[in-house]
Amino acid sequence: MVSREKISDVKVKSKVKSSVKSLKNLNPLQKSPKVVSKKRINLNENSYESKYLQLSELLNNTTLAVIEWDSNSKVKYWNKQAEKIFGWKSSEAIGKNINKKIVPKEDFAQMQENVKLLLKNKISTNTNENRNLTKDNKIIYCRWFNSILRDNNGKVISVLSLVQDKTLSKISETEKEIAIYNLNERVKELSLLNNISKILQNPEMEIEESFQKIIDIIPSGWQFPEITECRILFDDKKFNSKNFSEKSKWILSSEFLTNDGKKFSIEIIYLIKKPYDFEGPFLKEERNLINIIAAMIKTYLDNRNSEIVRKKLVNDLIHRNITLEKFAFMVSHILRAPIANILGIAELLKETDLENNVKTELLEDLKSSVTKFDSVLNLLNLLLKSNEKTN
Repeated sequence: MVSREKISDVKVKSKVKSSVKSLKNLNPLQKSPKVVSKKRINLNENSYESKYLQLSELLNNTTLAVIEWDSNSKVKYWNKQAEKIFGWKSSEAIGKNINKKIVPKEDFAQMQENVKLLLKNKISTNTNENRNLTKDNKIIYCRWFNSILRDNNGKVISVLSLVQDKTLSKISETEKEIAIYNLNERVKELSLLNNISKILQNPEMEIEESFQKIIDIIPSGWQFPEITECRILFDDKKFNSKNFSEKSKWILSSEFLTNDGKKFSIEIIYLIKKPYDFEGPFLKEERNLINIIAAMIKTYLDNRNSEIVRKKLVNDLIHRNITLEKFAFMVSHILRAPIANILGIAELLKETDLENNVKTELLEDLKSSVTKFDSVLNLLNLLLKSNEKTN
């Protein structure tokens, strides 16, 4: 006769075998069945239930979004970091093709093409960087690490995606590029002013020749030199670049009267439309630049009225040139520190393990360096205006 204790032992062993069989069939990325309770299972145990919960905890605590897709691009698993990055809850994503909600409309066709290439080729992994959308329609930048599971016949069973949010580093990279671009623009402007000064300081050069030489080099100081043309009007005479057109709708000008009442005007045009900025398509710095050029030419013209004034002009222009060269030397040294900071900070921001408060502080330092750079440019403008007043 079988004892009650043996009958009970058989029942327990049968229940354990049934539970183990059930857990073996589980997809470790799918939600835990209700029968598995974290409160009832010790994570230190070496049971299937414990191992399952350990894996579940690891997937939910990772800094990467973990997404599993079936062969029809429907979501099978969506961890907490995926919820944080994209804004969609797992209950809103699982069982659905959510691609149209997380990929910008203009990028969707390319994304589909990439998926087709991935599924068609006999590869198991790939990596790419994409623009993505959050639930509130904000653009973010993500790096995707995709791994494909195929059966023995090569048919896709599922795709696992690990997603890293690269938005902050992308923004810092953009800010670095903008800072470098702005620096190059200011260097172009400074170089143009220096070259104009050299032309105007030549006492042997006639006015007409000076104006033509200035017109030839003016485009080099503007944002879009390839579509920039120039014209100078002085004393009923016109001096213009080869492709200057009076029909252009995009014009920047500055004019004045010389001491003897002659009218002078300098005009800068674009041949094609460009995005609107400070004054039409022209930058605020370009408005300042044309005013400075006009002021330099006014000084040049006013001081050519007599031989005495002419000598003064030469000394003044030489002084201007020396001042500009000294200032250019000074600028190169002053700017070196903020530019070095910008590049250094940008490299730091590429680090993915930086905490948010550290990244915020680095971005503030980046803005501070750009502000210092801007103050140097303002100093140049003040210096040129000061030189103008002394004449």
